[in-house]
Amino acid sequence: MKIRYYISARENILYKGEFLSDGRYKSFGQHSFIYDFLISAARNGLYVDLIVDGMKNFPILKIVQPYCNIYSLAKAAYLPEPDIVVADVVDEETISLIPETCPLVCIVHDAGYVYDQCLIERASSFICMTETAFAFQSRRIDPSKLCLIHQGVDLSRFRPVKDQPERANPSVLYYSRMNIEKRTTIFSVLDNLRNGGYNFTVLGDGKLFWEVSDMFGDDGVVLNHVPCHSIPQFITRFDVIISSGRGVMEACAAGKPAICAGLGYAGMVTEQNVCDLLRRNLTGFGFDKEATTLDRDIDLAMTVDSTAWRRLAELHFDMDSFVHSFTREAARLLELNNSYSYTVKL
Repeated sequence: MKIRYYISARENILYKGEFLSDGRYKSFGQHSFIYDFLISAARNGLYVDLIVDGMKNFPILKIVQPYCNIYSLAKAAYLPEPDIVVADVVDEETISLIPETCPLVCIVHDAGYVYDQCLIERASSFICMTETAFAFQSRRIDPSKLCLIHQGVDLSRFRPVKDQPERANPSVLYYSRMNIEKRTTIFSVLDNLRNGGYNFTVLGDGKLFWEVSDMFGDDGVVLNHVPCHSIPQFITRFDVIISSGRGVMEACAAGKPAICAGLGYAGMVTEQNVCDLLRRNLTGFGFDKEATTLDRDIDLAMTVDSTAWRRLAELHFDMDSFVHSFTREAARLLELNNSYSYTVKL
């Protein structure tokens, strides 16, 4: 199957002009998703032409080159027609240049994003990666156009580490975008880490970064960026990962103890709570926002074997599963499109 995958990096409308620096800090989660999708797609026999509008603002350009063909928006018009077109947060100008004869699939990254009517009418399918996204988008988009497929990470990038010997003071990574809406959870977690005397590192950009740096920089290490392709090597340096979204998935894939904390504090990720957490993309939304059980959760997470964390990732966070479901949805759309074309010709 041949896919043409459009990305508007020139002006990333998903983040409304925030997180600049030539695209480096705009969209870590989005970039990580694209990177893992392209790796898995290539491994599973999908041929992808990646069309990037604004290449200088797309920082993973070089690392995705082995898995796809990359073209500017201007050159896309001269390419052979694909089977399926994928839109990954594109603007109206880009939509106007997408071939009208191909089924168009839109990837929903932000559950509450409001799409332009022109894209709603043009798209054949919107892939929602959480139940929350599906519920919100169904208020504006015909549910028959919505498809629920939970996202994942490319497990081949993460080699699970062997269990480490127990330490009196485990090293902890708190890894999350520092948005204003996460303020209560972020400061609750960091206060507990500091008061507990943990050896901790904080990783994440966002509007709260400098405040976090000023308040906790003397007690731990505070970083604002690690490239998504370096994450597998980076997180293995820590005993426990506290994160949200893809960070939880990546921790489990590496066989590392994972605690969910983002929009809310949900504690240790388990087989019993993972499906509830996935409904809102592992953000912890709806859970208590006081990390008062953090010490207990860290101790408990450290007792779980690394193979159990990896198994959690294999069951729930595998990008290959996402790609297989995406391929089935694309095949369904192709069949509908071909049937429609045949009927029109008659």
